[in-house]
Amino acid sequence: MEQELLEMLQETTGKDFGSLEAALEEYTGREIFGMWLENEGMIGYTETILDAVKLLNP
Repeated sequence: MEQELLEMLQETTGKDFGSLEAALEEYTGREIFGMWLENEGMIGYTETILDAVKLLNP
């Protein structure tokens, strides 16, 4: 999954981070998750999904 996220970030931002840790220095996990969802065609669902996960995993 890390490689998929890094590839998506390179396609989306044009930046090659090399590691997820490096990407997280520039973007929050929430931002990366949102970019990944949009890349997968799920636009506008980031907050809803994260809220549901938070409720289900207290």
